[in-house]
Amino acid sequence: MDAAWLGVDQYNDKAFVNKRGSQHIVVAMGRAGNTTFVLGDPRKRVDTLDFSSILFEAIPFTEDTYLIEGEP
Repeated sequence: MDAAWLGVDQYNDKAFVNKRGSQHIVVAMGRAGNTTFVLGDPRKRVDTLDFSSILFEAIPFTEDTYLIEGEP
């Protein structure tokens, strides 16, 4: 796989929130030297991430993770 595409439930400048297990995808893609693209709707941008850690996890943006933001 050359790249992975993930959506987000919320995001800020440092990290994005997605379903648990998403971080495994990001880490595996980075180890393989591949990119993860994160699709972010500007309406989901927040100052402080707030989520249930039972279902979701915060994944830090890395050099292999690129945010693609839509228009507001």
